[in-house]
Amino acid sequence: MARAASVGEAQGQGTIGTTLDVENYTGDTLAVTMTRIIDPATGADEFNTPNMGDRFVAVDMSLENLSAATITDYANSDAAVIGTDSQAYTADLDSVAECTNFSSGVFTLLPGNSENGCVVFQLPVGIGVKAIQFTIGIGASDIVQWKP
Repeated sequence: MARAASVGEAQGQGTIGTTLDVENYTGDTLAVTMTRIIDPATGADEFNTPNMGDRFVAVDMSLENLSAATITDYANSDAAVIGTDSQAYTADLDSVAECTNFSSGVFTLLPGNSENGCVVFQLPVGIGVKAIQFTIGIGASDIVQWKP
């Protein structure tokens, strides 16, 4: 299971189903909607199994490019789950049966285009999802957050 070193301060907050705008360091904007949390999620096949004591949690989302420029990024590094233990969990690279992880985490959106996908996490059994955070690009300071 992967854990991020720290949790960022969210500039925008909402609940599942809410659309929040997030900007990258050049001012390009994505409208991000967290559509559902799949908990537990099922591995896509016998090769995709959670670590002992963990379970898969998938976060299904929709991304829409509101900018005049094309946005390409990696959803697996853009999203994090904050557990009820206040730990930040980073993406797991396994696949689940309930949804598809963009193009192995990568999304490329032309201006005005949108795409749906999910990011998979491993959380310990007994730890719930307290929040989901999203930012565009590593080191970006614009962070948005959803609570279940």
